[in-house]
Amino acid sequence: MVRRGADYPGIGDWVVLGLVVSVSLALLLPGTAFRLNAAKLLRGSVLYPFRLVLFFNSAPQEPADELELLRYELATQRLIDSTHQAAMQDNERLREQLGFARRAQHELTPAQIVGRAPDRWGEILIISRGSREGACVGRPILGVEGLIGVIVSTEEGKSWVKTLRHGALQVCGMLQDGRYVGMLSWNAAQGLLDMEGIPIQSQVSTGEMVITSGYGGVFPKALRIGEVVSVRDDSTSLVKHILVRPLVDLDRTEEVFLLVSGAETGG
Repeated sequence: MVRRGADYPGIGDWVVLGLVVSVSLALLLPGTAFRLNAAKLLRGSVLYPFRLVLFFNSAPQEPADELELLRYELATQRLIDSTHQAAMQDNERLREQLGFARRAQHELTPAQIVGRAPDRWGEILIISRGSREGACVGRPILGVEGLIGVIVSTEEGKSWVKTLRHGALQVCGMLQDGRYVGMLSWNAAQGLLDMEGIPIQSQVSTGEMVITSGYGGVFPKALRIGEVVSVRDDSTSLVKHILVRPLVDLDRTEEVFLLVSGAETGG
């Protein structure tokens, strides 16, 4: 390390050599954090003029910090998107319910499902309407798509609803096209409703809608219950074996309607 034109190294040459060796050892011996800080210091001081000349400033000054910032912005945006999506779904569901309430011929009171209390016979829902809000035993409970069940117990502020998926609930239903009447009850093994009492000579097709008949004094006539998914003839019986899928998906239902008026006019 001898200057050009000099025979022997001068004091300045030895000083520069000593500084270079010292800096090299300082960067090699300590831990990674120290070397990173030292490199940042050199980049911002000794190497800064060279960075200006070589346009190094076009690259991010702090890659790790910028990466962390980008991750934060991405997480924030995803949170905003998910919140917006949930709000849109809630809005769409509420619009469906409002449209259903306007189309209904009976007075409806909205309620929230606040709990579930299954027993050995099937499913019981707990809703946020009780005797204080006009709920009483025997009132039908509906969803946007159709019938859910009937109130079997009530107190101030909440009621218990026996649903179509409860084995002890029977509903008198009618085939909407053929007008044949039969009794519907929950078949837990099939996860569907059995419809019994339809004559074997009747014409029944899958996809046919089943509605309440208006018989029995509980449910008004023409409330939608479900659709036929299976029809089977039995040579040993005088009736058909019919399975009906309820229209309301109780596993995804959060809001229901209490049928306030018209419940006593047949069902």
